[in-house]
Amino acid sequence: GVALTYFYIAETYKDDNKPFDAIQKYEKAYRIADSTLYTELKREITESLIEEYAKIKDFEKSYEMHKTYNALTDSINISTSLQKATQLEMQYKFDQIQKEQELAQQRREFRYVLLLIISIGLSLTIALLYYLARSRNKRIRLQQDKLKLEKENLENKLDFKNKELASNVMNLVRYNELAIKVTEKLMHAKADFKKSNQAIIQDIINELKTSTNEEAWKEFEVRFKQVHEDFYEKLNNQFPDLTPNETRLCAFLRLNMTSKEISAITFQSIKSIEVARTRLRKKLNLVNTDTNLVTFLMSI
Repeated sequence: GVALTYFYIAETYKDDNKPFDAIQKYEKAYRIADSTLYTELKREITESLIEEYAKIKDFEKSYEMHKTYNALTDSINISTSLQKATQLEMQYKFDQIQKEQELAQQRREFRYVLLLIISIGLSLTIALLYYLARSRNKRIRLQQDKLKLEKENLENKLDFKNKELASNVMNLVRYNELAIKVTEKLMHAKADFKKSNQAIIQDIINELKTSTNEEAWKEFEVRFKQVHEDFYEKLNNQFPDLTPNETRLCAFLRLNMTSKEISAITFQSIKSIEVARTRLRKKLNLVNTDTNLVTFLMSI
């Protein structure tokens, strides 16, 4: 501020063509400017002093001022260059920072878009999986309901056939019991017939026993296979050493028939049936076990 004031006063003297007064004020302004490192003002002052010293014919000082002017100009140029270089460096750093910020912003936006796409994709995938799972569960439920219904129908049919088979077996039992009674009565009454007729009575008794036994078994076997068609196959596969009579006994026991009922069909004594059951347990490897024979056969 003070140096500039003296400079303007010197300029006034210069314009009034008062070189000595102008030089005095220029030199004072220069000293003040020199203490404040006001280089640009110093260069303007030296430029004016070159001219003013030349006016008063002091060419030596004018030359000195010219050298000072050149030095100041170089200093200003260097300073300007440094300033420009600094500005360029600062601008470069600013541009780099700005680019990094823009790149970081782009990365944030890309991550946001990527996360959004992933979230939408996951949501759609979850929705699709939920729909597929629901559809699958629905199909499974429908299939289970269908299988349950089919199972119930089969169980109902099997139950009906079992009841029908049991009814037929009981009819056979009652019929055979009646045949046995008739046979026994004929045997007791045979002695009361004439000897010529006793042979005929014996033939009738033998024929009645044979025909009743075979017919009862054939009828039973046909109806049993209708209800338990794979029982014989499984039984023979597991126990191939069973005799036909033992296979028949297994079938009777599969229907949970008592020894008395089996005896009525087979025309064997109850004791014989019990012995046959004991032998059967041995062949089925059930000796020394708590396994119930009927329960075991029902599981086949």
